[in-house]
Amino acid sequence: MPKNPSSVAPLDPFASLLPRDERVEMRRLFGNPCGYVNGTMFTGIHESQWILRVSPTQRTRLIALHGGEVFEPMRGRPMNDYVRLPREIADDRRRLRGWIRRAFEYCAALPAPAALGAASSAKR
Repeated sequence: MPKNPSSVAPLDPFASLLPRDERVEMRRLFGNPCGYVNGTMFTGIHESQWILRVSPTQRTRLIALHGGEVFEPMRGRPMNDYVRLPREIADDRRRLRGWIRRAFEYCAALPAPAALGAASSAKR
């Protein structure tokens, strides 16, 4: 049995929760389903838990009022822009969709990340 159950999760149930928008791109990151907009990951699953990238205000709200946590894919390596959703929200499809929509809208408004090749070329 795989160590990480989400690594074999099909994309279809995941996709059904994403916004119906032509800019949504589904990819896998380390075998886990993720949603991207303009090259930025706005949501995903990591070790069977939902993660989102939301605005700093929304992130504070999720953590303070709902028990969310800063996403830390490896101990001591937080990804401060991302929040791991509390189970009470992740288990409620209506609330989960609302938070995924907020993450999508926030990330859609961000500038697209620079290509890795362009960034490394600029340093030379």
